[in-house]
Amino acid sequence: MSVDTNFENQANILDGDLSADLVSTISTNVDENKGQIKMLVKEWINLTHTIKAQNKRKKEVAAILAPIMKQNNVDECNLKEEGVGVKCRTQTTRAGISKKSLNQTLTQYFDNNPDTALEATEFIWNARQTKPMKHILFEK
Repeated sequence: MSVDTNFENQANILDGDLSADLVSTISTNVDENKGQIKMLVKEWINLTHTIKAQNKRKKEVAAILAPIMKQNNVDECNLKEEGVGVKCRTQTTRAGISKKSLNQTLTQYFDNNPDTALEATEFIWNARQTKPMKHILFEK
């Protein structure tokens, strides 16, 4: 496959239209596509920073907004001019399961028999399915 050097293809990459053909081209022709790879890496870094900043600000605004809505007994706020709205609700969540918490819970379940609890913990912990995942990470 030939390398597409026009900017239309690069614009599609930035718009999220990264085709499988382009991915395979970048993967197999690294020397020819260093410019595209660098552009993608820069875009990924910019997006990561933007998303982190937006998520941080979103949490700050939510921490201010939720108590105000609760104090004024407002469960829902619709913005007609924007065509969207928000709801304030309480949701119960469960803590994650760590090996330590699993062992403690099983010890209670097995009437304070730590040997049986540890055996069950090890079995459950080691029987979990695993799957390989690729991540793009910042290098420091």
